[in-house]
Amino acid sequence: SYTEGMNGTPHGRIPPNMLLCDPRKGHEKYIWYNPPQKRKMYFQSCLHITDGTFNVPGIIYVVEQESMDVHAFKGTVPQEQTELYLAPFFNVTGADVCLGNSSLEKPLDTDFSGFQEYWEKRFWLSEFSHLGGSRNPTRSNLVSVTEKARENPFDYSELKPSGKKLKDILL
Repeated sequence: SYTEGMNGTPHGRIPPNMLLCDPRKGHEKYIWYNPPQKRKMYFQSCLHITDGTFNVPGIIYVVEQESMDVHAFKGTVPQEQTELYLAPFFNVTGADVCLGNSSLEKPLDTDFSGFQEYWEKRFWLSEFSHLGGSRNPTRSNLVSVTEKARENPFDYSELKPSGKKLKDILL
């Protein structure tokens, strides 16, 4: 029964971008980051944004049991004192991600890199469709911020502080 209960627990070499890893049953929590980069994004037609590749800020992913949070950060590698910002994306309320139409099959036996890849795909391959909590996570209109990031580096002045630092979520 131990083997069956541990099924789905990532294992193996811990990637360098993993910040926290707690695989204890009932306490599962994983935190990792990606530096700023270009990402393919998909949108429902109601947003009037054409699917494409966009510049995004650094992202911190938090997966706790079966839920996901995302935060934005400035810089390339977050430190404990790094300030966190609201993620400048649709389908996110505060930090909580609405995974909506994401339908990927969860791997049962995977290493940490495969685990990260699965959760990142659940976020990035789903269609962005709505403002989370009907609140704009950026200083300007999120549609405009997103469209501008198609051809230009992400404008960090658009980020809104979340009131947290990385150390606050590493608990």
